Amino acid sequence: MKLLKLIPAAAIALTAFTNFEAKADNYPDGWTKLCHCISDNDEFYKLQRTDTPAAYGVWDSGRNAWSVDYVSRDDAKENFNNKCGINTKSC
Repeated sequence: MKLLKLIPAAAIALTAFTNFEAKADNYPDGWTKLCHCISDNDEFYKLQRTDTPAAYGVWDSGRNAWSVDYVSRDDAKENFNNKCGINTKSC
């Protein structure tokens, strides 16, 4: 009988932890990472706004500030390429 009482408690405890999402990257919440580079010991992320898919930005995690935000995809790509010194079609 005690085992039957533990099952609902265990189910509640497990569902409480399923909503936590681990995020190891250092960029603001609400954004999805598209590309990442390290340049001059500084990390840059090209991001897309999760709730506004037409908004892009480049996050400078070394300064903990935006390089650009809420710009077009082409503007974000150009800024990211300038910061990272790369030109890739996948990013």
